[in-house]
Amino acid sequence: MDTLLHDVRYALRQLRVRPRFTIAALVTLALGIGVNTAVFSLANWVVLRPVPGVRDPGRLVVVQFVDETHRFPRSTSYPNLADLGARVDALSGLAGHTTARPVAVQADGADAQYLYATFTSANYFDVLGLRLAAGRAFTHDDEAAARQAPVAIISNRFWRTQFGGDPSVVGRSLTVDGWRTRIIGVAPAGFRGTERLDDIDLWMPGTSAALTGWTPGRAPSGGGRSPSPLESRTDNVFDALVGRLAPHATLVRAQAQLRTATAALVTAYPKENCCWRSPTVYQGIGIPTQTRAAVRRAMLLLAGIAAIVLIIACANVANLFLFRGMGRRTELAVRQALGAPLGRLVRSQLIESLVVSTIAAVPAVLLGVWLKELFHGNVMPGLGAIEQIHLDWRVLAFAGATALVTGIVAGLAPAIATLHANTAASLRGGAPGVSRRTGGLRAVLTSCQLALALSMLVVTFLLVGTVRNLRAVNVGFDADSVMTFVMNPTLSGSSPDAALEILQRSLQRVRTIPGVEAAALGPVAPFMNTITGRAKVGEAPVSDSGIPATSAWVSTDYFKTLGIPLLAGRPFDESEMFWSLGRRTHAEAILSTTLAHRLFGNVNPIGRTVATALPGPPAEVIGLVDDSRWSSLVNDGGGPMQYYPVPNIIATTGATFLVRSSLPPGALRTAVQRAVADVAPSIPLYDIKSLRQRIDATVSEQRLLARLLSAFTLLAVALAVVGLYAVIAFSVAERTRELGIRIALGARSEQIVRMVVRRGAWLGAIGIAIGIGGAVVLSRVVASQLFGVSALDPVVYLLAAALLFALVLLASIIPARHATRVDPVIALRAE
Repeated sequence: MDTLLHDVRYALRQLRVRPRFTIAALVTLALGIGVNTAVFSLANWVVLRPVPGVRDPGRLVVVQFVDETHRFPRSTSYPNLADLGARVDALSGLAGHTTARPVAVQADGADAQYLYATFTSANYFDVLGLRLAAGRAFTHDDEAAARQAPVAIISNRFWRTQFGGDPSVVGRSLTVDGWRTRIIGVAPAGFRGTERLDDIDLWMPGTSAALTGWTPGRAPSGGGRSPSPLESRTDNVFDALVGRLAPHATLVRAQAQLRTATAALVTAYPKENCCWRSPTVYQGIGIPTQTRAAVRRAMLLLAGIAAIVLIIACANVANLFLFRGMGRRTELAVRQALGAPLGRLVRSQLIESLVVSTIAAVPAVLLGVWLKELFHGNVMPGLGAIEQIHLDWRVLAFAGATALVTGIVAGLAPAIATLHANTAASLRGGAPGVSRRTGGLRAVLTSCQLALALSMLVVTFLLVGTVRNLRAVNVGFDADSVMTFVMNPTLSGSSPDAALEILQRSLQRVRTIPGVEAAALGPVAPFMNTITGRAKVGEAPVSDSGIPATSAWVSTDYFKTLGIPLLAGRPFDESEMFWSLGRRTHAEAILSTTLAHRLFGNVNPIGRTVATALPGPPAEVIGLVDDSRWSSLVNDGGGPMQYYPVPNIIATTGATFLVRSSLPPGALRTAVQRAVADVAPSIPLYDIKSLRQRIDATVSEQRLLARLLSAFTLLAVALAVVGLYAVIAFSVAERTRELGIRIALGARSEQIVRMVVRRGAWLGAIGIAIGIGGAVVLSRVVASQLFGVSALDPVVYLLAAALLFALVLLASIIPARHATRVDPVIALRAE
């Protein structure tokens, strides 16, 4: 221990007497460790961090059922959930819950607002092992009486913001979708649902799910008594199941038992469970099952890129230690001649490297805190926007472990050089053997840095090109200056007739706002949801399946609001809006040019008929509009489009408004909220976004990767070029005597420059040649994210190689110019 402490103190003294070397090494390692700490903080926050308040999350599993196509999730009824829980002893508990859905909530004396709610089985909180901050969890009695006496558990955040953290909140009431609901509990702090980026503020029994969207006092069926979900095997309430493994049970055993139980239930109830298939069981909660692959792919790519930056940083520091070792070779030779064991000298090199990396860990953590701001506002694929990332002990432990490994890796090269040191030559004042070995090692490290930097540069160019191509895609309409929001009066207890009137009056009121150019509504807006179906000529036989097409129901002024050109015919008028299903004798449709051409060829489609997507007579084609994209910037964006007048059922489904205005976004949002409040003061708006935000969300993964890769690649290239500069500069310093002799013998400046630059160019060429191979491998990892550019695009590879080679030449010319200023007299006298 005393020897180790002595080596540490000696390393600190050596670092103190060489401040420029120490600062360079610290900054380089801090950058490498900081980048990896920032990426790990994202992975920790999204993937590794336990869901707050959950007990022993490693024993939890997610159970997902799919339909016969193995593509779409299937929901589960109360009786099926109970049977599965009773038949699977590998699970100590199995609970059901729905995905988050918006509900209108109004506390006494407060304005109505939309919150996200989830509906659960009674044992949901018990299975998760949650200890409520106040009150109690649900019971079976709560489930049975949910329609007569609704109850709810509120989030800790809602409790503190709405009720000031008042402990007496238990027993008070809320109005949820028009139903008077009693608060029975408060969730623990930080718990917002089983997924880490959930935003749930309300939990209610699953039997309450049928109440949302219905008028208070009216049965969900519209009259009479509907069967309780507790008894109905066809009333599939729960979108997801979460279970807890029993003691000593394994995931494999749980999955096998669940599949056996599922097969038995399908056999016992073939009509009710005809679409069930064997479930898949995922260990752990926090990430939606359908997006785990996308999240894992994005995190692995970011981790790999961060690791490349760290490797480049390690190579740079290793080169610094090699350069410094050249200056200390006489000192080390004397110590070895005086009896110091070779192992002790090697250990001292590693300890010095470890001391540097340990000190660098402190600024690295601070840098990681700053770099993690790069993630804020970005959308992780399938998870939504990242608003906040906290550091915890895992991040600090990772930074410490990374510093330890980095110190060892960076110290290996000088340690190896020490093993091969020529003691006798060093004591005589020269060490050509050492110089050749260390020079070769430095060249290898430098070429590897350049190769890794080129690989990152190629991938960055591919992703940046992809984002540029996606943004350049013509969506077929003008998305700028268009705001969208959702309004659903039935969620606040309005009857369908009253809700329809509110929607109509709100639309007319919004159109009168000063600065609003046009406004329209429909069930959904572009890039929100896709309603796919088939389109065919109205006179086509029943056997004709038609062609794939996207259906959209829109109000008047829709095409004016989005700036979609009307090429022929006329738009919809007010008399055609809000029609009733089964009560119309005539229907209208507007087709996109692509759909019209596929259905009717070159014949004028105006006046022809097409089969409608909803029940009713064939629709007469009254207009032809330009093509536009509805759901995607890639492929055909949802296919050919067919538009119909919006029906009156929009009153129960809710409407999405589109508003075009020259007002600033903040002012427009305030004006719209005030205008709607004039019509319906108790009905809040939600999902307020610009249409451009909705479009950009479809390319969130590519934008996130491009943004982060650009930042990390810039750092990696800078480190690699600086590393090359250092190698060339130290090479010039080592060859001072040789250069002095050449100059004394009449060598011209351009010959000296050419000689030095040639060495840098060779190192660059080797690194680029290796890097092209690495870029081919790395680009295939992101091939699925590319659009409009090939993973093997030769132009991208040539551009990246040319840029890096230009930087290599620049880094070589600077020390080459210094080499021409060597004074041969001073150089020879020094020898």
